[in-house]
Amino acid sequence: MKSVALLGATGSIGKSTIDVIREYKNKFNLFAVTCNKNTAELDLIIREFSPRLALIGDKERCIDYRKKYDGGT
Repeated sequence: MKSVALLGATGSIGKSTIDVIREYKNKFNLFAVTCNKNTAELDLIIREFSPRLALIGDKERCIDYRKKYDGGT
C-alpha cells in the first residue's frame, strides 16, 4: 500500500485525487492532507480517510479549527 500526502486536498485537483484514492482504497492510504481555508471540506476528508496529519494554511482558520476540535492546545 502506498501512503499519500495530498497538498491542497480541497481544491479541484485535490478533489480529483481524493476520488482516485477512494476508488483504490486497497492501494492507497491517505497519510496527510493540507488545505488553505476550506475546513468544511477538510472535515469530510478527515471523517472518511482518517489521515494521520492535517494542516491548515490560513492561520486564523487553523486557530478556530483547533479550538473547535481540541480546545486550542
